[in-house]
Amino acid sequence: MPVKQWDATDELPFMTLCSYTVQYWKNILLFFFVRIFILIRDSVG
Repeated sequence: MPVKQWDATDELPFMTLCSYTVQYWKNILLFFFVRIFILIRDSVG
């Protein structure tokens, strides 16, 4: 039983870390896409 408890407590921070990392990378990608879009639009227009 104690092993099961440790697994449950270890799993939660890991999942939170994963979701935070995914959000973090999505923000970075979105930022880069916007920057590239603005650069292309400026060079074209």
